[in-house]
Parts: sequence; structure tokens; C-alpha cells
Amino acid sequence: MNKKILVGVTAAALVAVMVWVFFAKNNEGGNETEKVKIGVSVPLTGNLAFWGEEVKRGMEIYAANQEVSDKLTLLFEDNKGLPNEAVTSMKKLIEFNKAQAIVTMLVKLSAPQREIAEQKQIPLVSTYNSSSGFTKGYTFTYQDFATHEWQLPALTHFVFNELKATKGITFCSSDDFGKDGQKFFKLNLEKLGGTILDTVLFAPGTIDLRNDIAKIMQKKPEFIFVVGQENELIVATKQIRERDRDILIFGIGSFESPTVWGAIPAEYQNNLYFVNSFFDKDFDDESTIYFNDYVAKCNQEPSMPSVYGYSICKYLYAILSEVQKTNTSFAAVTDTIQIRSIRGNLQFNDLHEIMSDFGLYKRENNKSILISKYKSAYYE
Repeated sequence: MNKKILVGVTAAALVAVMVWVFFAKNNEGGNETEKVKIGVSVPLTGNLAFWGEEVKRGMEIYAANQEVSDKLTLLFEDNKGLPNEAVTSMKKLIEFNKAQAIVTMLVKLSAPQREIAEQKQIPLVSTYNSSSGFTKGYTFTYQDFATHEWQLPALTHFVFNELKATKGITFCSSDDFGKDGQKFFKLNLEKLGGTILDTVLFAPGTIDLRNDIAKIMQKKPEFIFVVGQENELIVATKQIRERDRDILIFGIGSFESPTVWGAIPAEYQNNLYFVNSFFDKDFDDESTIYFNDYVAKCNQEPSMPSVYGYSICKYLYAILSEVQKTNTSFAAVTDTIQIRSIRGNLQFNDLHEIMSDFGLYKRENNKSILISKYKSAYYE
């Protein structure tokens, strides 16, 4: 009888232990699911690695913040700058890693990912993508980068009204990136009464533009507006300066890269202006802290892609935390959330574009000097 009692007590104790282990495991799993998981599909190797690495650095600096470090998980996948790898990495982040949102970049990588976002109903945030209308027709795709359509009215206003330069040439790559830039610069300058003497498109990757530049110079332009990727900007700027050291050159944020500035001699950078997203380390305390943290970690000043990475991580964490807390949709939260960031105030519009402040910069003494700050779509 005592043996039966002992066996019964032992069995009961064993069951109790099993039940405790079961609930302990479930609680551990629950805590894990309460963490915000952000998947990041960016190029970390290959020709575009600089841009992906800098976005990653900015996100990691935000995630190291003591207030969020134990509540946020960042999951990085290298898409090598290839569209097929972008698709594969996004599927892995969603299906295997259970990411609640995906950060991506560049139109050629982001475009094929939009369909996956729709199928899986997972928010996709694309940065360093200036394609106009990119989010149209997609419920779960968001675009966080100032488009040509937003920024070029401010640049042309400065060109025409401040510098009194009224006639010039658009000299852009023949891909969608260049064509969009050419289109909106010409449209806005002509609205003001200016004249585009010629619109010249060159094939991406062209390494000798001297014949085109010689023809351009025969038209006696007061300025040249240049759009292209890094190597194209290097080639175009250097070869323009071989012909004319003083002619005004205008552009957009793709100029702001250490690769570009490192390859263009400092004396060739004079009289060069461009629009780009806004960041000023003295803007507020958070900007100063970010600047100092980045310098301490990387031994250089923050790049603009890193600023985007930091601010995107910040607002995605805030939105996804609210989604978990209130059991509401991502879109519903973006309708009401107020976001103050190191890029200024951010706002989601009806097209799922994240509207942000931007700046007009001038190259001087091998540095980019902020001339003016603008609200998003200021001249609409």
C-alpha cells in the first residue's frame, strides 16, 4: 500500500514537473513572439554593398538603444544587389525567420518584392528608390525616399531665381532613374520660364562621354543637370570639368557617396549643387547622439543611407509595437502616428510614401554644405 502511495506521489510529481516545463516553454515562446522582428534584404556584397552596409549600420545603432535592444530583433539577408536574390531573401525572412516587416532598397531590387508583400500581407519599405508612382496599386508596399517629383521643384527654383541660370542641358542616364530626373527637372524649369537647350541621355555604364559633352558645350549652356549612378556621375563630372572648370553642375542625392567624392578631384567639385535628404547633427539631441555613436563605431561621419537606416528602424519598431499592442493593422497605425526623426518630421501619405524634409547642398572645400532645408513636396 505504501509502495502504491509512493508511486502515485512520484507520478503526480512527474506530471507537475512536465506541466511546469510545458508552460515555461510556452512563456519563453510567447516572449520571443512579442519581440518585434524586422527583416532586411539589402546588398552586403558586390558593387552596391556600400549602400546596403550603411543602411545596416544605421539600423544596428538604433537597435542597440537600451530602451529597445531586448524588444527588437533585426534579421539581415544579403541579396548581392541581384533581383532574384532579393526575392529569395525576402521569402526566407518571412517564411523561415517570421519577419513582421521587410526593409529593402533600390528600384530594381524592390520591384519584384512587391508581389511577395501582397501575397504574404507583410509591409515592405523600399528606400533609395526615387521611382515615381512605385507604390501605386500595392497595398503593402511603402516608399521612403524623396522622389525627383518632390525635390526638383526646389532645385529648379534655386537655379532660376537664386543663381539666375536660365538655360542649360539635362545630361542623364537612359534608365528610368535618369529619365525621371530629366523629365521633372525640365518640367519645373520650364514652368519658371527657363529653357532646356537639349536633353541628352547616355547608356548606363558608359565610360567615355567626351563626344556628347563636346556637342553639349557648343550650345553654350549656363549649367548641366546630371543624373546617374556612382560611376556614371564620376565619369560625367570629370569629363565635363575637362572642358569647363566653372560651369554650374546640378544633381541629386546619388552624388553624396564617398566613392563619388573620392574619385572626383576637389577642384572639380566647385560650382556643384545637389538636393538630398536632410540631416544635420545639430538639428536636435537625438541627431547629435546618433552622429557621435556612428563616429565612435565607424570612425567616420554618418552617410545618408545610414541615417535612413536609423530612422526607418525607429519608426518600424514604433509601428509594429503598436500593431502588437492594439491588434490593429500596420496601415491603420500609419494613418495616425506622429514621427519625429533625425531626418525631421516624417509623415505617411495616401500613396504609402514617407514624406520627409530634404536639403539643398553645395560642394565647398571637399565638403557638402547645407544651403537650405525644405519641407517635403514644398512647391506643390
